[in-house]
Amino acid sequence: MGELHLGLAPRAIEPAPVIDLVLAREVADPPPPAIARLRDHYVPTFYLDVGNVCEVSCRYCCLDRGPDDRFAFNVPLERLIATGASAVARGLARASLIGGEPALRKDLPRLLEGLRGAGITGVTLTTKSARLAAPGYVERLADGGVTLVHLSLDDFDPAVLARLLDDDDAPEGVLASVEALLAEPRIEVLFYAVVTPLNAPNLPRYVERVAEAASRYGREQSVAFSALKPTGRATRHRDLIGMPLRDAARDVQRALQRAAELGLGAMYRGLPPCLMEGWVDLELDRWIAEARLNVETGERALAEIDLTHARGSPCASCREQARCGGPHRTYVEWYGWSEFLPLAQP
Repeated sequence: MGELHLGLAPRAIEPAPVIDLVLAREVADPPPPAIARLRDHYVPTFYLDVGNVCEVSCRYCCLDRGPDDRFAFNVPLERLIATGASAVARGLARASLIGGEPALRKDLPRLLEGLRGAGITGVTLTTKSARLAAPGYVERLADGGVTLVHLSLDDFDPAVLARLLDDDDAPEGVLASVEALLAEPRIEVLFYAVVTPLNAPNLPRYVERVAEAASRYGREQSVAFSALKPTGRATRHRDLIGMPLRDAARDVQRALQRAAELGLGAMYRGLPPCLMEGWVDLELDRWIAEARLNVETGERALAEIDLTHARGSPCASCREQARCGGPHRTYVEWYGWSEFLPLAQP
């Protein structure tokens, strides 16, 4: 498992007892090339939650600290490394750092070194931090073992981005990070956009901008679109960013079509198959699954998505019912079941 560095004593600190996993689903057919590349690069992995401190206040954030930062926290470095060591002992060697904003941690280089010493061989960073645009920052991430960045970028239009981030000054730094990431060949980049009424009309142009950037750097690039998750801060901003899934599905399909025309890898998640007929092979959750693992006992439990989503009467006769968990329960409370129609059995 390797020696731990930095003079830390993770065995004296309790690791997180339960971690969330991302695993490959057993599907007979091979996934589309972009999803296959992502899955091979990323799965299996476990999420390592570093805390909820963040530099922006995205209106759709699943976390909600309330009107102030009284409940902001960072998980101690030693506990994160201890959790990594426990995951390695369970056969998991890839970690995905989430938050909050992992790039805000001043001890991130020490965390990466400690995880590498614990036996972690690949790290994914989920981020939208302007820090990535600082000279040499991305290179240091690659040196530390980051192999994949989920870049949370919802639009290339600064005005739209400012409204989604609830911060007029944030877009400049976030957009500058794009160039820094694509210039580092050791890091795979997945552009990830949450679909709201503010950015949905721009999704085809979003695909074009990613394709243009990929062409400049000679990279094989991918994008992912996600439906809004109706939890946390999103519930407070429903009037601004909430939208029926059928409308989100329509705009995502336009973007997927444009990506196909440009030869750009594209995928989506959070949209039930009944709203995406003809595109289900590009649903990321068709090819990966989530679960929870007790690192002490090795027992697995249902993932959050299995507990927060629901099936209704339209699902009973749908041919996709075996693998579709249905929409989020809160979404059904907002919009009801009328837009969901069962797909006919073959």
